[in-house]
Amino acid sequence: MSKQLVLQKIEHLQNELKNLKESVEMLGITDESTWKEKFWTICRIKYNVDYNKMTAKGKSEPIVFIRQIYGYLLHRNMFLSDREIAVQINRERSTVVTTRQGVESSIKLKEAKFMRVYKHFKHLAQ
Repeated sequence: MSKQLVLQKIEHLQNELKNLKESVEMLGITDESTWKEKFWTICRIKYNVDYNKMTAKGKSEPIVFIRQIYGYLLHRNMFLSDREIAVQINRERSTVVTTRQGVESSIKLKEAKFMRVYKHFKHLAQ
C-alpha cells in the first residue's frame, strides 16, 4: 500500500471520528444519561421515530429493527420477562420470544440489513 493511500485512509478516519464526536454532542448524550434516554434520543434524531411510531403495527424498516432492538435491550439491560416486554412494545409474548432469538442470531451472524440499524444502539447493551 502506498504512503499516499495510507495518508488518505488516515484522513478519512479522522473525518469520521470528528463527525461521530459532533453527532454525540448534537444528541446531548452524556455518560450520566440512561440507556433508555440515549435510545430514544438516537431514535428521534437518526430515524425520526418515537414510542408511538415504534409500537404501531407497521412493518417498515427501520422501525421493525428499532422495535426488535428495544425489546432485546429491555431483556438484556432490565431483565424484563417476555410478557413484560410484550406489554411495553404492544406485541404478543410469543412474538417477543421469536424476535429476541432473531436479534441474537442477526448479531451473531452480523446480518447486514439489521446491523445497519443495530450499530447505532449496540453500545447500549449492558
